[in-house]
Amino acid sequence: MYGPKITKPSSPATVQRTLASRTFSKKTLRRVAQERNVGLVDYHSRRVAKYKSFNFVPVNESHYSRRDGFRRIEWAPKDVTPVLKTKLQRGRQHQILAAYCQDSILLLRVFTGTTDATIFEDFVEQLLYYCKSTHRTVIVLDNASIHRSERVRASPM
Repeated sequence: MYGPKITKPSSPATVQRTLASRTFSKKTLRRVAQERNVGLVDYHSRRVAKYKSFNFVPVNESHYSRRDGFRRIEWAPKDVTPVLKTKLQRGRQHQILAAYCQDSILLLRVFTGTTDATIFEDFVEQLLYYCKSTHRTVIVLDNASIHRSERVRASPM
């Protein structure tokens, strides 16, 4: 016969063995935002260039629970699933809302539960009061959904 040789598709195990024999290994995947846009970054960099570093107030929210700190990946022999037996810890989740300035923390709120839009809106309202008294001018937020509520958008930030 002439033409390309037609073969059956390989099993996932065969593909994995072939890659391993050619010095490939599994690694943690690094994610890059598809929306990354050089022109948009340049546009915002020019808008921000007129401010000094002490004018910025980054806001961050994070959480803590008892389950944090446990391993998620472990080594084990081939064909053996690693098992870690521990007590099931269902504790409360603690949230931390913080607004930073160049030399200290401008505003901090720690509470039990989850951060929703109303809690975040109250935090921003209190933060605006501190920003006026300390002459801070730029509040920096990430792209969390609670940052995009109507009341936060309407506030004079």
